[in-house]
Amino acid sequence: MDDPKIIPTVSGPGRTPHTHAQPTPRNRGHRRTIIIAALSLVVGVLAVGIPALMMSADHTDEIAAAKDSADSLRGDIANLEGENEELQGLVDELDDGWAEHEDAMKDLDDREAEIDEREEDVTAREDAVAKTEEEAEANSFSGGTHRVGTDIKAGTYRNSGGDTCYWARLSGGGGELGDIIANDNPGGPATVTISASDWGFESTRCGEWSLVD
Repeated sequence: MDDPKIIPTVSGPGRTPHTHAQPTPRNRGHRRTIIIAALSLVVGVLAVGIPALMMSADHTDEIAAAKDSADSLRGDIANLEGENEELQGLVDELDDGWAEHEDAMKDLDDREAEIDEREEDVTAREDAVAKTEEEAEANSFSGGTHRVGTDIKAGTYRNSGGDTCYWARLSGGGGELGDIIANDNPGGPATVTISASDWGFESTRCGEWSLVD
């Protein structure tokens, strides 16, 4: 192997000359190997880094898409909450309306019950009046001849009056004087007791006779 040549170099006036070693073919090969190794390392790093960066970019896109989806869902939830509040308001209004309806129905039921009660009371009064009228009709009579126990019942009667009234208690219906038990011509209202043993009672122009006892 040849020794490297030394080339004198002068740095300047008054300076000691020094020499530089020239690269040999062996040194050049060693540097080439280093450069190739370095380039291989760079290429390897790039080969690993670029997919990683691409994967990182894809991951970033997925995250962004997920965030957009989450924001959209939040918006949907907010809309649903707003609609729910509106529906709740409608439900509250319906509840209030139903409560008012129930109150009105209760008032109506109370009024109907009151009306029914009054109708029952009126019916009872009408029945009482009708009964009183029937009793009054049964216990009263006007002029003419009436059989005791058939047309009229025995008891004490009073008439409504009359200036030319005539009445007679009868023991028979033959029209004879002997059939007269008692008689009178009162100038006004009179009271007569008809016995159950009397055959009948006759009156003329005396008005209405009513049972008083």
